[in-house]
Amino acid sequence: TKRGEFQKDEEAYMAKYSLTEPQKAAIRSRQVLQLIDAGGNAYYLAKFAGIFGLDMQDIGAQQTGMSKDEFKAKLQAYSR
Repeated sequence: TKRGEFQKDEEAYMAKYSLTEPQKAAIRSRQVLQLIDAGGNAYYLAKFAGIFGLDMQDIGAQQTGMSKDEFKAKLQAYSR
């Protein structure tokens, strides 16, 4: 599968599809927001988030500049 190919050798996979250096850096950093800044499509970014093992709380933390624990605490505070 494409996912397996990526997971086996990320660098070769990125080279195969001629990613730019900013795109490669975003993949390496696991920062979904950097992927968006590098021109990523939201549909494919959701796929990458899954491959990276990120959940919605990870992405929410990235969007707010918080740690995941801080973001979870903020969510819990809102729910009270």
